[in-house]
Amino acid sequence: MQSASFDKTKFVLHAGLAFGAFHHFIYAPFRSGEFASGSRGRVRHLAEAGLAAAFTVHELRLAKQNAEANPTLCRVVAAPLENAAASLQRLRNPISSGQASASDLDQVNTSIDQAQHGSAQAGTPVADQVPSTEQLAHPA
Repeated sequence: MQSASFDKTKFVLHAGLAFGAFHHFIYAPFRSGEFASGSRGRVRHLAEAGLAAAFTVHELRLAKQNAEANPTLCRVVAAPLENAAASLQRLRNPISSGQASASDLDQVNTSIDQAQHGSAQAGTPVADQVPSTEQLAHPA
């Protein structure tokens, strides 16, 4: 029982960091036009987004592994987490170069929202946790 509780705690940590990294470093800057050609700080935002994409994929996969210890949680979050990780893995280069489309990022956001909503329904709410840029560069 203690191991399952620890797995749930690790799930909340990894999922929260993944959700926070995606929303803070990729989705919100894209939506506010910070990736657009000619925007101020574009190169920095794109570099952070590239790191955040790799970090998010890593954290989503760790979260999925931890969720597998809880059948109820796994049933509702495994597919959305895997979909988000696969989509982001495919989009890493387009995100870093500023070529990702709104529909691509909306699809990832939908998968992340489904995982976040599903985990809350399974009794394990997960809030976004924004990692530092140091954490993005050196994931644990």
